[in-house]
Amino acid sequence: MSNKKKQSIFLKPYFRFKDKRGSINGIFNNFNIQEANLIISKPKTSRGKHYHKKTIELLHMIKGEMLLYFADKKKPDKILRKIKVKEGQTVKIMPNQFHWSYNEKKTIMMNFLTKKFDKKKPDINIE
Repeated sequence: MSNKKKQSIFLKPYFRFKDKRGSINGIFNNFNIQEANLIISKPKTSRGKHYHKKTIELLHMIKGEMLLYFADKKKPDKILRKIKVKEGQTVKIMPNQFHWSYNEKKTIMMNFLTKKFDKKKPDINIE
């Protein structure tokens, strides 16, 4: 992977506050989000196996955990990186990163996209 692709893909909260009422964790504040989706996945399922040419995708795990795989988009069977995403973690997937996820148990996550999904010209590429 190039240096650009080796950069940390986990986002650190930009803000944390806690008092007797509870807590606030700032997930991110530096992306122009055009679409947000709640994704609920059943146990032992996989999602993805694609890449986006122009879209940055952020995944925030609300409940559960998943394995997130990155591969060479020209050789999708060649896994370049595998990470475990746990509750409360946020991951950034840059354009042209071929990726998919697998979860052993039920997961609930938010998916944020910097480009709105266009049914006529979707930025979801499988090659």
